Amino acid sequence: MLREEIMNMRPGRELDALIAEKVMGWEKRYLPMTDKEYWFNPNSEDPVSMPWLDEWNPSTDIAAAFEVMEELQSSHLYIDVRTCADFYEVWITRWDTKKQTETIAYPKLPEAICKAALIAIL
Repeated sequence: MLREEIMNMRPGRELDALIAEKVMGWEKRYLPMTDKEYWFNPNSEDPVSMPWLDEWNPSTDIAAAFEVMEELQSSHLYIDVRTCADFYEVWITRWDTKKQTETIAYPKLPEAICKAALIAIL
């Protein structure tokens, strides 16, 4: 996926699914008993505790976006958030090289975090 494609994505399920898969490392699973899909964390001992697809919205919910930030931090990618007059700037830096990998500016912070994270990972 190209940077331009990510930048043109609207916040919502498609962007959230990419974040879950590419950034968080979760796998989509189907739970027949409930007829729902959920995200399975291969590193978790309790996969059913993972959020349902319609309940985890990091591109619009700041609490979920902070989970994305924590995941990046565990991958040695650090986020700096700068507040400007009418937008947020998100900078991602690699810990090992101290080089900035991505900068995104958006009016909504969750969307800026998610797009910067996805571009940095891909």
